[in-house]
Amino acid sequence: RSYFLMKDFQKFIADDLLELSSSKRIEILSEILTKNSSISQIAKKLNSTNQEIHRNIQRLEKHDFIEKNRDGNYQLTNFGLNMLKQLQSMNFLSKNKKYFKKHSLEQVPIKFIQRIGQLDNSENVKGFVKVHEKWNLIYENAEKYIYNILYEVSYDSDIISTLIKLMNQGVKIKSIFFESKNVYKKREQVLKKNNFEKFTKLKILERKMTKENLISITLNEKQAAVCFSNNDGEIDLSTMFYSEDPDFHDWCLDYFNEFWNRANNFQEHKISK
Repeated sequence: RSYFLMKDFQKFIADDLLELSSSKRIEILSEILTKNSSISQIAKKLNSTNQEIHRNIQRLEKHDFIEKNRDGNYQLTNFGLNMLKQLQSMNFLSKNKKYFKKHSLEQVPIKFIQRIGQLDNSENVKGFVKVHEKWNLIYENAEKYIYNILYEVSYDSDIISTLIKLMNQGVKIKSIFFESKNVYKKREQVLKKNNFEKFTKLKILERKMTKENLISITLNEKQAAVCFSNNDGEIDLSTMFYSEDPDFHDWCLDYFNEFWNRANNFQEHKISK
């Protein structure tokens, strides 16, 4: 199942990708992105010779990545700038290639894959203990809301007490549950004991359900975390990407909202065992 056919685009981008395959030319473009510069300025900054920079500048100029401005310095063209923006997605995938060798983006709509570079400025958290620490951090730091897509639901007493404290402070919680997933056997007992029904009536706590295969996301207004599925289609909760970067947060928030709007009404009997 391919999102595109190689034959449809390879003839258009093969030459441009060749120019971007040089680490030196990427460095030159990055320098020009930061500041319009001359060959000698770039050479000094990159600890290179003028001849080496000139040779690479010529190639980039020939392929319309850069151009000379009125001051005689080099600047990015609009094409060059937009191509660099696309490299962020490739950079994220490339630096996490070992992760994505064992994990899939199959559940992610193509429009979000095309924006995957927004996750670039993030930390790959490894290990169940560290993953749970980050989840707790997101809960504890919430001031306005907590949104999550829950693959497995924890009813740890510390998490429950944190959630109750937050909801009493007016922090809104929206959760999407997966149908037919095993949950804590005493779930209903825990909810009744802590009077969760009060918060649902006040619409401080809102819940929905889905049959779709989604990724797992947890976020507050400043922090976000995402877990992708392994190659067997199961969400891998032993490792996550976490960040406080606004672009990362926007990606997670948009994904959550997309599936919140598509999810079904919550029905307790479909989740309680």
